[in-house]
Parts: sequence; structure tokens; C-alpha cells
Amino acid sequence: MFVTLTSHELVRSLIAGLAVWRKAWPKLSAKMRRRTDGMQYLYVPELTKAGSFHVHLITSCELKTRWYKDNARAAGLGHQAKAVVILSGVECGGYCTKYLTKAIALQGWPKYTRRVNRSQGWPRPPEPKTPYDWKTLGSDVLRARFSVSMYAQAGWTIETSLEELALPQPLAT
Repeated sequence: MFVTLTSHELVRSLIAGLAVWRKAWPKLSAKMRRRTDGMQYLYVPELTKAGSFHVHLITSCELKTRWYKDNARAAGLGHQAKAVVILSGVECGGYCTKYLTKAIALQGWPKYTRRVNRSQGWPRPPEPKTPYDWKTLGSDVLRARFSVSMYAQAGWTIETSLEELALPQPLAT
């Protein structure tokens, strides 16, 4: 489900919105967990131009909009809530990217505020396979120097903090 939860209607600042959210989210998420075994979520907070704080949530908890309206309000959030079934992961990802981009552009977030928050069991994508086959050069300075020179001849820019590997500069003619 893709869920939008608003902060209380009297809250009109980022700091106050975060404070309300941090008190209300543990209560609301506990209720969600009681309703759905293994509930997982990912959410992105947003501050609108009007100053209202709300959160966009992707969750495995299949509850209706009415449930969120009632329980979010009881937990201390606003009465506005909307839950929509996710039909396309691409569309949902697009919305999250939109809100995350807004969150990154906004100045004034308190230090250490996470722009993306997830449950511990939220699935992680597999590590991408690298097209490069890296090898360890080891402690053989001559072999390392030779490797560096071969990459440099192939057009690579080689940077290293090891002075032993630095190639001698060619003499100007």
C-alpha cells in the first residue's frame, strides 16, 4: 500500500512536525503490526510549501484509508490520510523519488534526520555484479609499479597514496 499520513493540522513547521511524528509513529506502527504479521514499511517525510508536515509510506500492511484516518488521529497525527493499493512499483518509486528530492532540497532539517526510513525487514536489492575484475596487488612493489604503468599506458589516471608506486615523470625533450 502507498499511504500518506499528515501531521496534526495545527502543526506548521518542520521541527514541530517531526516532534509530533516521532511520538505518534511508534503508536501507529504498533497498531499496524498487530493487524498484519510481518509488516514492513519504508517512509519519506515531506514538508509542503504551506508548512504542513506529512509522510509518504510504502507498507505491506493492507489497511483501508478509514483505518488510517481513525488510528492516525488517535495516535496524535492529523485527520487527513489516504491509502492506495500499489499497482506499479515504478509509479510508487517515482513518487518516493519526487518526495525524496524535495526533502533533500529543503534546508533546515535537524541534524541526523533520516530522509528515508525503513523497517528492519525491508527487502534489500541484491548487490550489483561489477563488470571489473579487481585483483590485489599485494606487497610486491615491482609488480604494483608495473601494473600502475600498464594502466597508465592504457589511458587510465592512476592515483595512489603510496610514494613507492608513483611513476617517474618522463623528461621533457
